[in-house]
Amino acid sequence: MAAAANSTGALVTVLPSPTLLDVSTFTSRGESSRRSSVEPDTGTPNISRIIKASHRIPPILERRPTVRSAATSRLKRLACCAGRTRRREPAPGVQLLEVGDPRQQAEEGSPVHRGEIKNIKPNREDILKAVCSDSRSASDLTSPGTTTTDNGRFPVYDDLSTYLVTEDQATTLLKLEIDRLVEVVENPRRPLRFSDAHFLNGGFQAGHQKLSTLSHSLLNTIYICSLDNDAITMKCNNSRLVSKHKISECLRSLSQQPTATTDWAEAQNEATSSASGDPGGSDLGTIYSLIDYVTAILARLMTQSAYGDYWHNNTLGVLAKWVAKAKVLLRDLPTCSSIALENVGSMLDGTEGLGDGYFNEDEYEGKVLWNEKLRKLSEDAAIREYCRHQRALRRVIETVLSYIFVSLRYLDSSGLPLTSYDVCAIVYETGFEGFKALLFQDRDHQFSATSDLNNLNIAHSAFDILNQSLCDLRRHRGAPPGRGKTVQVPCATVEWRYSEGEEQGHQESAPFKVELSNMEDIITVMVPLAATTPAFLASLNNFKDTIYLSGDIGDEIRPYAESKFDASFRMFTSDFDNSNSRGDALRLSQAVSGGLFSRDTLIYGERGDNNLQRTSAEGRSGESLQKITEDMGVWIYEESSVIVNCPDYVLAVLIAATCLVSGGLAIGFTVQTRLKGVDPFNITTYAWILAAFVVLVCKSMRVDEWSWRDFLLGRVRCRCVTELEVVTGIGSQLIMAKLLHDESRTNMITRGPYNAVFKRKSQDGSGFSIDRPLSTQTMLLSGLTLLKVMTPTGHALVCLDGRRGTDIKVVEHRKLDDKEHLVCEDITRPQLQTLGQTSLPLRESKTLKWRKVQGVYNNLDAVFV
Repeated sequence: MAAAANSTGALVTVLPSPTLLDVSTFTSRGESSRRSSVEPDTGTPNISRIIKASHRIPPILERRPTVRSAATSRLKRLACCAGRTRRREPAPGVQLLEVGDPRQQAEEGSPVHRGEIKNIKPNREDILKAVCSDSRSASDLTSPGTTTTDNGRFPVYDDLSTYLVTEDQATTLLKLEIDRLVEVVENPRRPLRFSDAHFLNGGFQAGHQKLSTLSHSLLNTIYICSLDNDAITMKCNNSRLVSKHKISECLRSLSQQPTATTDWAEAQNEATSSASGDPGGSDLGTIYSLIDYVTAILARLMTQSAYGDYWHNNTLGVLAKWVAKAKVLLRDLPTCSSIALENVGSMLDGTEGLGDGYFNEDEYEGKVLWNEKLRKLSEDAAIREYCRHQRALRRVIETVLSYIFVSLRYLDSSGLPLTSYDVCAIVYETGFEGFKALLFQDRDHQFSATSDLNNLNIAHSAFDILNQSLCDLRRHRGAPPGRGKTVQVPCATVEWRYSEGEEQGHQESAPFKVELSNMEDIITVMVPLAATTPAFLASLNNFKDTIYLSGDIGDEIRPYAESKFDASFRMFTSDFDNSNSRGDALRLSQAVSGGLFSRDTLIYGERGDNNLQRTSAEGRSGESLQKITEDMGVWIYEESSVIVNCPDYVLAVLIAATCLVSGGLAIGFTVQTRLKGVDPFNITTYAWILAAFVVLVCKSMRVDEWSWRDFLLGRVRCRCVTELEVVTGIGSQLIMAKLLHDESRTNMITRGPYNAVFKRKSQDGSGFSIDRPLSTQTMLLSGLTLLKVMTPTGHALVCLDGRRGTDIKVVEHRKLDDKEHLVCEDITRPQLQTLGQTSLPLRESKTLKWRKVQGVYNNLDAVFV
């Protein structure tokens, strides 16, 4: 298992990079004066050395349907016609190229093997050239016959001249940050660790308070950079690219900050005094260390999300430029805030036609900015497209940075103390084909999910980075303390499982565990763990798509090849772990340990009433899940029915009828006149009538309507769950789990009394009938998680949809908007009891409001109607 790698690789300790005060010393020292954040190698990293996996993918996931039928060609056509923007899992029977296959390498744009991560070597000069506008002008994008003016130079985004930093100083700072990030990226197997002595001086409570304060300051630097860039965009007469909503958010946040330098100094000293006990200390070095560590994690993750010089140069360059500016702003944040507010205010006074909403990504992608057609643009149009491109780069960089810094803040939205939290992330199997989803619970007890293949591919890199840091911490915790040293009491604990590739085993072993006793170690884990949230991954994936479409035809951006991995990470404090759980509402970590997200537990559960492996009375009780999956894999979905092949059944009926007919004829020709007064061919007639009766009865027993054409072709159209259960012998709950999980891939329209969970509902009474209620296990198996929330009238259930194809779904505290959710509005009132099961009505609602998410619903005896 990758989590248990016994490695002795070198460690990257992220230290503060040089500041503006040190700029004058850099120009004479040259390259040798650069401060390195990488310690000398102490050995060869051996993270890739893996022990035997604890959870192996069941053989069912490797099998393909063995039954040859008309469904095979249909499935192939559906696979070929799948959406282009999202990669789909291969259809049964489709040959896959192995990673490293020469045919795959020769194909342009094909995925890159993850082994190429170690060969990433970005060029520092190319990165600098990609983000420095002084190296290009508008004439580079205009047609040869267009005359440029003195104003044709591209605007400088993240400009520092407003804050009294010269161009040479800004370039020097930028080069230092580029060197630092490139050094981190070039050593992908060296674990990253946060290091700052000031955090060691305070206690657990004070350290978290200090971390929250510093994260809030870093969020304000993002707002300042955003306002400055908006002002630059408006100055270039491109005000329609600027969002009123975004400017309002930035202005509201910055207006809450101290407005004078003295107030800022007092706030700094107060925060420092409460955090470290040093009233005269400065947090500047600490916040620089935090910036360096966060951006190091982000730089490594971005370069492991896609492959190509164009991607590496633009992402690293924009990130380095933001770091250089943020460090300048943090030297006097209130004064810089006032300058930014004044600049954007003066631009707003004389600007009309601001955008009414967020940046329109679809409009941006449709323009394909840097293709050859732009060579025919005028000078103004070229500058406009340059502004659009730069804003797109910075928009998502700011977004993903904000996700991390917000996760480090204490928002008090859960009602728990500052040091009481439980963060959990799990990648688990849904459905029946090895398909996986990511479920995340943040420190505020809010839940999010994604099952998009591209998001999970990026999550693979994020979990790998987190696993590296934890393995390094675990290895150092293994050494006993030296003589005379005090053993520190652990403040937080991390439990995790991680495996990738063929290391995955079928049986789960005990999770690895490491205890964290100081804020340095806690921050080392919190930052990469925040990078595994579905919202973060979805933003980074959308950013990748945007940059891909904005590049020139020759710019290479290729995804990394998808590979199997399992991940389960939990970080909790001792204060939170001692709290008691609420009855039928579990924390995500408790639900995971209880088997609610284990496919084997859901299918082979001990509860007979809700067992999804329950079969029909005809005798399919011994059917294996592997065979069931193969049978379901050849179903053909229509809008109102499911076509199932049953040649064996039809053949048996026809053989029985043939035997009766043949027997009647044999009696007629054999007996002849041997029986006096009896016409033997009357017996033949009776046998024929009996044969017709048998055929009609057998044809009508299973389904309501079965055309003779379908009967003779050995197939049947099932128009409800009950018919499908009778025809296939598969349990109704297992059938509905399959239909729910595959709904995004089919064109099926549903009807019936229990189809509230399905998205495509019939409006005219036609469609496939869902005539059986769904159980809690069925919902979980298909990727739907039920969350218990607090409402003004009691408690309700909200469904978090993590089924196949889900980009991002979130259930937060204080839902006051009009977004539609699948809910059960009141579970506290007496419900209808049927055979010991609780019947809960589900419906889609925009009006349900709730204040707090309590946890995962744990009543497995409930059915949803």
